Amino acid sequence: MSRRIITLMATAVGVALLVWQVRAIGVGEILDGLRRLGPLGLVLILGASLVRQVFRTLAWTLLMDANVPFSTALAATMSGDAIGNLTLSLIVSEPAKAMYVREHIPPPRALAALAAENFFYSISVAVAVLVGVAVLFLEFPAVPVELRTASLILVGGMVAVLVAALWLIAREPALVSATLGRFVSSRNLEKIRELEESSYGFVRSRPGRLAAVVLCEIGFHVFSIAETWITLIFLGFHSMALAIVLDTVQRMVNVVFKLVPLKVGVDEVGSGFTSNALGYGLALGVTMAVVRKVRVLIWAALGLLLQLSRK
Repeated sequence: MSRRIITLMATAVGVALLVWQVRAIGVGEILDGLRRLGPLGLVLILGASLVRQVFRTLAWTLLMDANVPFSTALAATMSGDAIGNLTLSLIVSEPAKAMYVREHIPPPRALAALAAENFFYSISVAVAVLVGVAVLFLEFPAVPVELRTASLILVGGMVAVLVAALWLIAREPALVSATLGRFVSSRNLEKIRELEESSYGFVRSRPGRLAAVVLCEIGFHVFSIAETWITLIFLGFHSMALAIVLDTVQRMVNVVFKLVPLKVGVDEVGSGFTSNALGYGLALGVTMAVVRKVRVLIWAALGLLLQLSRK
């Protein structure tokens, strides 16, 4: 079964889930939440999400062995992510970022730095999820058995990710060349592999930059929680613990349901189930998922404009 067919099937299921959730709580509840958010809330949410993009872009540039203007790298991140949200593939979005900065650094080298940044980001996601589950158990002792079971499964998955990350650090595999092996010629593949090896050497020789990359990934998650907290405040809730838990759910939805465009339906179901299980009602989680879609669509539109203006 082709990837396109799987994506279409996932989209159909997601839309069905979205319709089911909206009918369960009523359109009025969602519209009321968006009204309470208002222009100020949307601006603050966009500001927090922009800072998140800045942190990941900074981490990427720190891993490059070249001087790339930060504004250009940030535009590359936005445009690449926009393409990725539409095509649902890192194989498209990450090369698009590398091509965007081609006037300042060879695309293969930019791609190698992107692979390294994605590696650090994956580790940070695993740690953030473990922190989120810990907050769930500590701050919400009466967690329903379904949510508790799902959380324990998440813990097992994230521990596996961290173990795999340690193995990768020890082996230093050529991630980019391994991924692109099916799509490029053997000659170009060897060139990419050489650039990866030099990138590993560049990263190892600069521990200060590595520390800065780690701080950037931490900053990304801090402002992700801040974005969720801002949304909660405008919707009438002020619980930081709830913000951390809901942000954790959204992070895992992004990872597990990568093939679902804009996480239609699955984000609403996941967030709604969690907020309802914790006693805050189904409408809260669903409304927050809708707000996230509005944010993603705004940045996607801007990213596509940046990509079109580059050509």
